[in-house]
Amino acid sequence: MKKGTISKLHEYFFKNHQADAAIAIREFFQSEKADYDREVTITDREVTITDREDSLFMEWITFDYVLQNGKKLIDNFISENPLKLSVQELEVYENLKMNKYGMFEILKVKIDEYIDLESLQSGKIYRVKEKMGTHDAELKTLLFCRVGKVDDHWELIGSDSVSYPLNYTERAKALLRQDKSQMTPKDTLKLLNRQNSKQPSKFEAGLNMSNEELEDKKEKIIAQLTKYLEKNKLLRGKPTGYSTPENKIKSTVQDILKTVFQAKGKPGDDTWKIIYMLVGSLKNPSQKVIDLVSDIWNYFPHKALGGLSPAQKVQEVYGKNSEDIFKSKKEINVTEINDLGLPAGAFLPLVVIVPELDGKDVKTIVLTEDKNGLRAGSYKLIENFCADRQCDCRKVMINLVNDKNEILATMGFGWEGIKYYEKWINDKKLAQEMTGAYLEKDGIQTEHSRECLRLFKKVLKDLYYVNCFRRHYKQFKASL
Repeated sequence: MKKGTISKLHEYFFKNHQADAAIAIREFFQSEKADYDREVTITDREVTITDREDSLFMEWITFDYVLQNGKKLIDNFISENPLKLSVQELEVYENLKMNKYGMFEILKVKIDEYIDLESLQSGKIYRVKEKMGTHDAELKTLLFCRVGKVDDHWELIGSDSVSYPLNYTERAKALLRQDKSQMTPKDTLKLLNRQNSKQPSKFEAGLNMSNEELEDKKEKIIAQLTKYLEKNKLLRGKPTGYSTPENKIKSTVQDILKTVFQAKGKPGDDTWKIIYMLVGSLKNPSQKVIDLVSDIWNYFPHKALGGLSPAQKVQEVYGKNSEDIFKSKKEINVTEINDLGLPAGAFLPLVVIVPELDGKDVKTIVLTEDKNGLRAGSYKLIENFCADRQCDCRKVMINLVNDKNEILATMGFGWEGIKYYEKWINDKKLAQEMTGAYLEKDGIQTEHSRECLRLFKKVLKDLYYVNCFRRHYKQFKASL
């Protein structure tokens, strides 16, 4: 990014929006009487403003704060164009509107060139063009930072990244992805100033529940589950058509809790069993059902966790490290959040775990003419595999992307016979759905998905390509 691009926004803000500046200061630092001097203090807190706090504040102003007129600063700057910038110069700011702030894990580093970052909230992977930062970047480090679109690539923009010495397993990431709220630098400030903050950050919310609060949460979930069963007249996935007897509801509830307790965390296994018990099918469960199943999974005991629930296990892990969490890696060893018992279900691109395979055996489909809605051009099949070490699902998830790297379809392919999946998953219906090629229920799909699936099935006639899946699967699992 050209030097001075962001500073122009700051100069514009403090010159033209002084009333907004006072409001923003109070909101960001949570002080109703604060006199703000970026070089001195917030007087009512008697705390010196550090360079990091100032940097986070300026980033928040630039990308997240909403002015009194209802617009964000960058939108207002573009519409007013106070510096009479050319269309090409304004396009830089239009691109910067495409940005994402949050928690990112470093997956890959190429010195002086780029860093691959995975958003822990969305699972999306960004290749960030970077030079200086690559020399200090450490794999699996968690960063609080912002990535923004600059021309045709991504860059780190805003304040300096805040490093957080924690590692996440795929199951821990699955929990984070359930939170759809937007994170901002204001949340990072709360983490950095934990003792001064009156309210917990989104990251910390729910981690300090007492035993009484946990039990109360479980009672509410049972009440919600019972109400759902009564309303939908469902018992183990089968509509009754009549009022549901109380003893039958209790029996179904106990069956669901037993499924959770005995779960082994295989993706597409236990959680889908529960959904089937509630809905009667696996086709397009509502968000309400998914949220209910997530709560049941996270707040009730798992045998694999020694009789604890994932929520209790999270508290146990964080409780041990709450005081040391911001110490440098030189002071403490990296804290690893081990198996939290969350549904795995997370797939990562092959090249993220086995980078030496980057560019090798990537299948490309070339259409010489428009066909069934797909335009003439090249389409790549990107392989993704399950990142749960304990899982042996023997399947691949394929993203079919066009030459603009847009995903047109997400497809699954289980290369084993149905008998293997019946034995592995202990469910004939699910085993049948996992065998062969199919569209992934929770994957990205478009109007072209059906045609993409047809092309993929045609590609699978090449046994060499199918054998590549088997080989890549083993290399992927061995590298976890």
